[in-house]
Amino acid sequence: MESHHLYRMFLLVLVTMVTVGAVFVPDTGDTDTLNKDEKYITCPTGCSCSIDEMTAQCQYSVFNYSILEFIDSEWKVTRLRIHGDSLSWNSENTRKSVTEILFKHSGNDVEVLTNKDIQVYSELTHLDISYVPIQKITDQDFGYIPKLQLLTLTNNNISEVASNAFKNLYDLNVLNLDGNHITTLSDGQFIHLEKLQRLHMRSNGLSVIRESHLEGLDNLVTLDLQNNHIQQIETFVQTLNGLETFNIQRNSIVNIDYKSVAKLLSFHHVYIDGNPFWCTCSLKHLLSVYKVDTSVFVNRDVHCVGPKELEHVRFEDVNVDLLPCNGVNVTAVSHGSSLIYQSDLVLDCSVVGDKPLGQYWITPWGESFTSRSAKSLFPDELKDMKLSDSYYALNLLVTSKVYVSENGSLHIDKYRGYFAGDYTCVGINLVGVSNKTLFLGIETKVRYLYISSLFIGAYCSGAMLGLAVVVGTIRLFVNKCLHSDQCNCCCCRCDDVEIIDEKFKIEEQEINVNCASSIDTIEYIDYDPNQSPPNPPVNSPMSRLSPGVCRTPNSEVEDSEDQSKVSSPPIWDQLEEVRFRLRCGAERKIRKVRCHVRNVTDAGSMKIRNIKDAGTIKIQHIKETGSNAASKVKNHVTSGMVQVKYGMQSIKEFCGTGDMGPGTISMVSVSTDVDTKEQVHIVKSHTFV
Repeated sequence: MESHHLYRMFLLVLVTMVTVGAVFVPDTGDTDTLNKDEKYITCPTGCSCSIDEMTAQCQYSVFNYSILEFIDSEWKVTRLRIHGDSLSWNSENTRKSVTEILFKHSGNDVEVLTNKDIQVYSELTHLDISYVPIQKITDQDFGYIPKLQLLTLTNNNISEVASNAFKNLYDLNVLNLDGNHITTLSDGQFIHLEKLQRLHMRSNGLSVIRESHLEGLDNLVTLDLQNNHIQQIETFVQTLNGLETFNIQRNSIVNIDYKSVAKLLSFHHVYIDGNPFWCTCSLKHLLSVYKVDTSVFVNRDVHCVGPKELEHVRFEDVNVDLLPCNGVNVTAVSHGSSLIYQSDLVLDCSVVGDKPLGQYWITPWGESFTSRSAKSLFPDELKDMKLSDSYYALNLLVTSKVYVSENGSLHIDKYRGYFAGDYTCVGINLVGVSNKTLFLGIETKVRYLYISSLFIGAYCSGAMLGLAVVVGTIRLFVNKCLHSDQCNCCCCRCDDVEIIDEKFKIEEQEINVNCASSIDTIEYIDYDPNQSPPNPPVNSPMSRLSPGVCRTPNSEVEDSEDQSKVSSPPIWDQLEEVRFRLRCGAERKIRKVRCHVRNVTDAGSMKIRNIKDAGTIKIQHIKETGSNAASKVKNHVTSGMVQVKYGMQSIKEFCGTGDMGPGTISMVSVSTDVDTKEQVHIVKSHTFV
């Protein structure tokens, strides 16, 4: 009897192995040689082949798989499993898409696949790619596998699924996306999967699922959402009309309303354990049904998480008639105040009450903000509220951001006058609502914010001004002293003037020799045009009335005697001395004029050099300076002429009515062009009788 039993067990194992081999029996590495019509055909490495249908079921490591095994081959791949290990998670082995894995080493780019490449997967019905780092499922990944019925993409680190990723999989029955990082779904994500019956999305990051996400899944039988962050099932459960198995274990569900409970009762198997249920009056309907109908809720070990008096109490042990029913209460908000312009603001709000519990803020400009978790708990009540927003002030070039954190605090970055006003914090739960309001103003605080900046600006301006003065002084010193050809830093003296004209150099030497004895005894005073001309040196009333000086002859003898007296050496010596002094005075004046002209020339040269540095404003100043210098020269020459004139008049009057012999006085004037430095020498002669 025992041997018979062992025999039956052996037959059962043998039948099972044959059945499993027909479904999926990968090759161990040895190449099988099959005979078909006396023709030997080799099965690909790593595959289990069917000679009658020429199909292969293959399993490869991600490092060993290559599509080259099947190109130009008679074998048709129907089932393919590509798996990875710890080494495949190296960043260098990260693949961008499923297509890149399937067509590895094809010798062509993904965008230019040939018909031979595509033909390899034309009969593929089962595809399993697991533990291979894939970042995204794209729209083109499954466009070359029209007969796919089972698709498994588990533990691949997938974080994004394109909206049309499954659009060509009309025959797909099973889709397994467990163990990835999918956090959101697109509207109509599965709309083309009309034949899909089983959808597995365990251990992802899903927090919100809506009816639009599951649109088109009318034939769905099993929906597995275990181990996610879902807070509400009311947003999608009503669309699951043909569902039999619904698994929402270990999510973040606090409450299930009575409408959703009625929908759950239409399913065959429901798994709800592992959620933080809050056993209050809002959960009364679920607790009542759970106690009565034990066939739907498979796991009977469901506990309450709160409130405190019902913590860790099993559903079956809860007295539904004594459930607490507390509303919501806003206990505290931040104090109202006046805030400094463009400061960062955080408003806190404390809300207590029975869960599910949420809160939102009503702003002075009429918009409401809430957190993502609160919006998930109350999708209908808070669906039109904003999570965050940015406000740009064009005239201030400032962007302010407003958002609510997960703890319910309102944040405003760069607070300004637009945000001043009343802020209301509203708490909400399934029982009711509560709110509190605070007022915020705006304050610039000029004394503390701007006066210091004014002092800093004044200090910087003064420092720059002082630096400019120092630099300007140094530059002026360089222009005045170091760039001067003939003058020192103070002035140009007459003794230092170089006489270029040889003629005037000789004349100056002669004048210095002839006048050396007498010119030093004469004191010369610069001419002042506002003063009256000086008195003649010998023309005085006493000299005219002196009979001994010059008498008028009465006879020819007296005339001759007088003439002899006039022509006598003493008188002529006096006349010669007067003439000599006049001449020396004129020459001295001429030298002084020449000295002034030379000074004007050098000053003009220095001014011209300053013009190059200072600009056009200095040109006008130099013109005015030149005009004044020219006027002074003219006045000095005029003064010299007046003195000569009065000197001659004095000589005539010295002898009363006597006449002087003919004489000539020569005058030399020198002029210099300020701009061109060209000198003009003018010699004028005046003859008198």
